[in-house]
Amino acid sequence: MHEMSLAEGMREIVVEQAQRHGFSHVRILRVEIGRFAGVEKRRLGVLFRCGDAW
Repeated sequence: MHEMSLAEGMREIVVEQAQRHGFSHVRILRVEIGRFAGVEKRRLGVLFRCGDAW
């Protein structure tokens, strides 16, 4: 599941950057996915939201 690894990688980057800049949480994350990326946008969104419990 390609989207799962993308969601996990995005989460790691967001958490790392938030900590680096002294943020306690992130409310909005804007992601642009190219037409030929081979990513199911809906699945990625669902997986990333499920990661709220991470």
